[in-house]
Amino acid sequence: MPHVFILSSPRSGSTLTRLTLDKISGLVTLPETHFWVFKNFYNTYSLTKDIEFLADKWVNFYSIKKYPVNHNNLKNDIINNAKSWKDILNITSQHYLLTKFHNNIPENIIVCEKSPPHIFYKAQIQYDYPDAKFIFLIRDPRDVVASLKTCSWSTSNPLINALVWRNGVRNMHTTHNAMIVKYENLVNNPDTTLADICSFIGITYTGEINYAVTEDVVEANNPTSKNALKPISNKFISTYKTKLSSPDREQEIIEKICSKEMIQLGYTIEKYKRNDLHLWLRIFYYRIGWLIAKFTKKK
Repeated sequence: MPHVFILSSPRSGSTLTRLTLDKISGLVTLPETHFWVFKNFYNTYSLTKDIEFLADKWVNFYSIKKYPVNHNNLKNDIINNAKSWKDILNITSQHYLLTKFHNNIPENIIVCEKSPPHIFYKAQIQYDYPDAKFIFLIRDPRDVVASLKTCSWSTSNPLINALVWRNGVRNMHTTHNAMIVKYENLVNNPDTTLADICSFIGITYTGEINYAVTEDVVEANNPTSKNALKPISNKFISTYKTKLSSPDREQEIIEKICSKEMIQLGYTIEKYKRNDLHLWLRIFYYRIGWLIAKFTKKK
């Protein structure tokens, strides 16, 4: 069912992108499904023997239980009609479309899906949807790490968050059916960027969308999406300059970890200090902190 997958590291503007694309005629963007996270957690179960169990777990999955659909109907549909793992996502997408369009789904509608964790499941997505297109959404890793520091669900460890960004970018191998979109370009030149996205997807962008109006039941109840619900703004570019801690060398750590990918993507390295003993000690300090946190969590 999905035709396009938006892949990104967390806090890279994927929700803003989803909500904006959802306003374009001919496109509909699903709320986050985290489907491949679910699939990999339960893939030892049998779709034939355990379908009722899997259907129940799916409709109560942390992302799907927020979906504005009839969950009992969705569950029954999956039990009766899901013959493959991909069917679970396709059936869920269909229920969302039926709800969104009041049982009158437009013809030739293009369905987009975005879930930040899916950046690490690109190979599986390509296997399940060989004709899908990919939009790789990139944001300055310093702003990504600075934003993650404000999220209760994320670690504040700059080293770990920088590694997540770097590993996500490294997983974005260019293919014939993928394009890279920089968050900074989207917020600075939304019409041009959206026209490029639509051209890549294969539809015409008319530019007749209202950036100021966003009605989305799922995101409206998500406190971390409050800025994405506002009109597009570039005021969140380079916020790391005030949110990151220079005395603790957070910016230098991010640039040390991500410098190669940042340069390739056109980001300027501002304070990267080569062969700095204090910097390496800081990296070691954050690495030990992560190991301690990981060990404590297991206990």
